Amino acid sequence: MLKRAVILLALLMCSAFAAIKAQVRECIIDERFSNNMLGWPEDNNQNFSASVCEGIYTLKHKKSSGSQTFDIHSTLYPGRNFFIETEGRFKSGDKDNGFGLVWGKGHNGFFSFVITQNGTYYVREAKAGGKGEFLINPTSSKFIKTGGALNKLRVQCQKGVYSFFINQNYVSRFPFEPFYGDNLGLVLYGQQEVEITRFGVYGTKKTVTVNNQKAQINILGYAINDGVDDDGSKLGNGNSRINSGEIVKMAITLKNVGQSSARDMSVIISSDNQRVRMFDANKRIPIATTNPNETAKVLFKFFVADDFTGNDISLKVDIVDLSGKIVETLPFKVPLNTGLPNFEHHDNNSLSISFKDTPTDVNSSFPITKNNADNTVVVIVGIENYQYLPKATYAGNDARIFFNYMAKVLNVPRQNIIIITDNNATYTNINNIFKPSGRIQHLNLNRIDNVIFYFSGLGAVDSQSSAPYIMAYDSRPNTAAETGYPVADIFKQLQGVNPKSIVCLFETSFAGVDRSGNAFEENGGTFWSLPSLPVLTHNNIAAMYASAGEQAAPVIDQSQHGLFTHWVLLSINNAALHHTPLSMKTLFSNVSREMMRECTKRGITVVPKLDCINKDIITILK
Repeated sequence: MLKRAVILLALLMCSAFAAIKAQVRECIIDERFSNNMLGWPEDNNQNFSASVCEGIYTLKHKKSSGSQTFDIHSTLYPGRNFFIETEGRFKSGDKDNGFGLVWGKGHNGFFSFVITQNGTYYVREAKAGGKGEFLINPTSSKFIKTGGALNKLRVQCQKGVYSFFINQNYVSRFPFEPFYGDNLGLVLYGQQEVEITRFGVYGTKKTVTVNNQKAQINILGYAINDGVDDDGSKLGNGNSRINSGEIVKMAITLKNVGQSSARDMSVIISSDNQRVRMFDANKRIPIATTNPNETAKVLFKFFVADDFTGNDISLKVDIVDLSGKIVETLPFKVPLNTGLPNFEHHDNNSLSISFKDTPTDVNSSFPITKNNADNTVVVIVGIENYQYLPKATYAGNDARIFFNYMAKVLNVPRQNIIIITDNNATYTNINNIFKPSGRIQHLNLNRIDNVIFYFSGLGAVDSQSSAPYIMAYDSRPNTAAETGYPVADIFKQLQGVNPKSIVCLFETSFAGVDRSGNAFEENGGTFWSLPSLPVLTHNNIAAMYASAGEQAAPVIDQSQHGLFTHWVLLSINNAALHHTPLSMKTLFSNVSREMMRECTKRGITVVPKLDCINKDIITILK
């Protein structure tokens, strides 16, 4: 995670290039299909045919829907670096479907990276019972070869991140997900016939450059000057708000969050609204060369007409390379008649900007929004100091600040927020919230539209079933099933309230370890402590976990929060400042991206997880 003081706008764009590394350790599997010593499936039935002959594994899926896997056993330890690759060609079949790699396959599901004949790729998680979801939605790629040409696919796992390659070209990445099992191999979706000429699995000792990946820059935020310009000329009324009929000078901050320097780039600021006039329209404003993790500042001015109507001004930032080509266009909105950070200009009209009133950490900024949460219920459980278990560092601050965001940013009436912390968060008191005719049911509401549940503390699993439990203040070690509160019961009881949407956020690891990774359970932090998270099947519920495996849930000392909570709150802050809705899909994308970056820098593997069928529809901020 990048330790930035403030995020006011999280928009991604591409600029420079950084090398991606491929692992080249000893070969685990190098299959050329000269024989079938590894025991690949071979058969010819009404559903599929498969045969190994003279260096080719010929596969045919005969059904027009569904999929067929062709896999073998080969243990890949979660958390270790590896890559899997294959080469094959399309022979015939449905152009909207295709073939690809399978890994982490077990009785309850598998993961797949697939290319199609129409030139798209996707990454999918398949689950038992025919259920599944796209981890990466179908995306067009110019790197996919058609017309019977060979295509080479690679899935590379390094430091808790999957990277995906097509014909040696990087195309995408995704956080590591715990395996369902140890099988891996190939998959065909829809009616397909393909020829596979090679399949390989490798570990890691050293690295070699495979290809380049575009780096990323974030627009971190903005500040304004609506008082007096540097030359003494009057801009606006100086009330730190953008109002109709005034000139505003704005500074935006760009940060290079990629892996190499961004050079020779410029921006063009514009607005499609005719009532907003940009000074020096179409002017290319140079961006200073920025190395990874460095920032650059850009200044510009615009005038808002007297007769401008609306709540926001829509602006866009065009990123331009040295040749003048627009690399990316990023729209964003700034609010009218709303208090905004100011800046001062220093160093003889240089771009050294000092931001005033900009939140220096997530604990001090609670943007005002028009979010209507009159019928929203929030339950917060935060336990930092346990009676019999280790301390959950900063869990108390997590709960307190989360309460402030719910009350001050989401506008949830305080009487609708139930919060219990430390010695008040006993098993009995937690149960009294969720049980039938409990505290939620007794809230004075005609109806409950939305429920938000937040927990910060310690978690563990039942040693027999691997079911996850949140640990109450009076929970005891190695007794999760007896003294902890089951996560599955939380979902069940909240569904009983019959709301339109449910959002559950878990700032905890269920691995039986504290926030430093020290075990307090007998099998804490091992494969045996992996949680079997409940599978959510209702359309109205979303659950997001700080750690889905045997990892800890680390903290960030700068803000005194759990790492997961830090980025959840900053994502809400960012969306609120810019009057944009925050879906669970966007929230998870923001949090997982930043957590992966920080954990990679720390040399640890912690991967958050989202379970949600309607991740685009369920929102935490409207």
